[in-house]
Amino acid sequence: MKRALALLLAAALFCLSGCSLTPASMESLLSPPVRTEEQSEIYQALLGSVNANISLVYPRSGEHTSAFVVEDIDGDGLEDALVFYRDQSQATSTGSVRMNFLVQREGNWVSTHDISLQNATEVEKMQLLHQDGTTYLVVGFNQSSTSEKLLKVYTYSQEQGPQERLSENCSNFTVTDLDGDGIQDLFLISAPPVSDNMTREVTGILWKLQNGKFVEDSTVRMNSRAMEYLNINLGWVEQEDIPALYLDSQIGTNSEGTEIIRYQNGQLVDLMVSANAEEDRAAVTYRPSGYSCLDLDQNGCYEIPSPQLFPGYTDQDSTQSLFYIVWSVYQQGDLVPTAITYTNYLLNYHFYLPDPWVGEVSASWDSTTNEITFFRYQDSLRQQEQVLLKIRVFTRSDWEGRSPASHYVYLAQNGQLVYSYELFETGSGLDLTDQEVQQRFTLMNS
Repeated sequence: MKRALALLLAAALFCLSGCSLTPASMESLLSPPVRTEEQSEIYQALLGSVNANISLVYPRSGEHTSAFVVEDIDGDGLEDALVFYRDQSQATSTGSVRMNFLVQREGNWVSTHDISLQNATEVEKMQLLHQDGTTYLVVGFNQSSTSEKLLKVYTYSQEQGPQERLSENCSNFTVTDLDGDGIQDLFLISAPPVSDNMTREVTGILWKLQNGKFVEDSTVRMNSRAMEYLNINLGWVEQEDIPALYLDSQIGTNSEGTEIIRYQNGQLVDLMVSANAEEDRAAVTYRPSGYSCLDLDQNGCYEIPSPQLFPGYTDQDSTQSLFYIVWSVYQQGDLVPTAITYTNYLLNYHFYLPDPWVGEVSASWDSTTNEITFFRYQDSLRQQEQVLLKIRVFTRSDWEGRSPASHYVYLAQNGQLVYSYELFETGSGLDLTDQEVQQRFTLMNS
C-alpha cells in the first residue's frame, strides 16, 4: 500500500456512505496520519534549511514507516531527527530522495547535514541497529537505474555528519538477533535481477559487527525460484529457544512461497531448501499471491497459509473466487495444520471456521457493503436459502447512522472501522451461538 495514495484517496472515498473499502483507503482508517507537534517543528526547520519545494518520503515497509525518525542518533543523550524527503523540482525517476539530519540547539531544531540517497526513487525500509553505544541507520531503497534495491548503513555525528559503513545490493533485509546471543545483526538477501537466460543464485547473508565494522559471518543458499522477498518476520520454530526468520517471496507472477531460516552450529540453514541438491521443499508452501505468514496465536511460531476454495468455486485465478485458509506450523520437517479461518487481509480480521463447516459451508462477498455471507452449500452458489452468518464492516459514521431496524450486532472496532455480525437459525446442525461468533472473530495483530 502506498501511503501517499492512501492520503489522497481516503478523504474522497469516505465522503460517500456505504462505500466499499480499498487497499489505498485502509491505512488512514486503521491508523489516521497525524503529524505531531514535534514533527511539525522539525518540518518547519527542514523547510527553512533546504529552501525548496519538497514532499516527504515514507518508507514502504518495516518498523519505521514515518518520514520522521526521532532518536538519539549521535549518542549525546538528546533526541536528533532524520527526515526523508524529495525535492519536487527534480523528476522522481531520476532518484531525488534525500536525508536531512537535524539536532536540538537551545530548544530549537537545526539542520546540520543533508545528503542524497544514490539514485533513490523510493525508501523501501528503514531500521536502526544499536551496538556498543552506537546507532547504525540501515536504509534500503529502490534505484532509478536498476531493479535491484540498494542497502546502505550510516552512522552520524554532528561534527562529521553521516558516515557510510556498508553498501550492498539486496532483495530485502532485516535487523535481527538471529543467533540468539543478544546482539543485533544484519541479515540480507542477495539476488540478481530476474533473467530468462540465467540460473539465479539467491543467497542469504548474515553480517555481524566487529570492532565497528561489518563482517560477513555466514551465507545460505535460498530458493532460486523466488523473484522478490516480500516479508521477513522473526519468530520461532516448534517453540524452541533458537529464533527463525519466516520469509514470504513472490514465485512467478501469481504465487507466493515461504522459507524458514535459522542459525545452527554457527551456520545459516534454510529449512525449506536442500543444502546439497535443488530440492524444492518450499513448493509445499506455494499458494496464490496475497496470503502472507502470520503469527495467529501470538506464540512466536508463524503459521503458513494454504488457501482453499470455498465449495462451489472452481477457478483459483478468478478475482471473484473466495478462499478459506488452512494454517500450518513447521514441525520436524512437516507442515502441521493448526487452524482454519476466513481471513480478510484488507479489512484486517479473521473468523475461525468450525470444523463441521469445512466442505459444508460456502460464502459470498458483497463489495458494496463489505459483507461476507456464510451459507450451507447445496450444489450451487445461487442456492443461499440457509444463511448461517453475515459479517459486515462499517465505517464508524455509517455504523452510528444505521437504521434502528438493523439486526447487526457489534463485534469490535479498529480505528474508524466497526465490525458487526448478523446471526441466523437454520436447524441444520451448523448453527452458531452469539458467544461462538464472538469467540471465533479476532482482529489481525490484536
